[in-house]
Amino acid sequence: MSRFDSQWLLPLLRRLRYRPFADLLSSYPEYAATMAERLGRQLAPMKIDGGETLINPQHYRGFANSLVHVIKNALEHGLEEPDERLLKGKNEKGVIRCSVRQKEGRLLVSLGDDGRGLDLAKIKDKAREKDLFSREELDAFEERKIFELIFRDDFTTRETVSTFSGRGIGLAAVKKEVDKLGGMIMVENHPGKGTDFFFSLPFDAQDSLTPQVSFDAVLRPLAEAAREYLGLHAGLEQVEEKFSLLQNSIRLSGVAAFIAVK
Repeated sequence: MSRFDSQWLLPLLRRLRYRPFADLLSSYPEYAATMAERLGRQLAPMKIDGGETLINPQHYRGFANSLVHVIKNALEHGLEEPDERLLKGKNEKGVIRCSVRQKEGRLLVSLGDDGRGLDLAKIKDKAREKDLFSREELDAFEERKIFELIFRDDFTTRETVSTFSGRGIGLAAVKKEVDKLGGMIMVENHPGKGTDFFFSLPFDAQDSLTPQVSFDAVLRPLAEAAREYLGLHAGLEQVEEKFSLLQNSIRLSGVAAFIAVK
């Protein structure tokens, strides 16, 4: 096999193992329903919006697996029990929502709930209890800075350890996986209405799937052949040569050539 053939074939072979990102999340709706039942919560069926983007599952699997901690957090800390929700004028069934989309070279994943929202006072109390910061320092923190505390190792607002949480390893594990991918996390808190976690991850699947075509090996001979043909059959003495180069290669997602000779 020539080097040129391998440039085209290997990316296509790699693509065979690529899967929609939503496949990595497919077990979560059932997991959330089972855990909600154990915790005495009522939960509407969890739906995943989007996620058709093809990705390398091995590259994103660690991150996708870590999202189980966000779901646990929503069920244990966020969603209220049915009676409490009814008193607040909410549907007795809580909602955990997830969406996935790809935009401008980023893979954007959001995961949220319609529960209580984050208790900032409780988070600050725990930070003082652990001697992480003084009261004065915490009082001066912006909301964003307080949210960052929940991603620290060994940080939890639970008073007791349960089967599902309380060990302080949950959201810290999520941040670790996001950091591995070079991503970012943003938290939106809506007191009394819920919390949304937004994850922005680099999306490089297109680069790995698209063949890189050498200009000298492929396109220059093609251009020269076209110039010779047009000169011979169309009476054109010179055809202007214009190419768009990117680091000595041309990225092609589709190529078509049209030559009309009268």
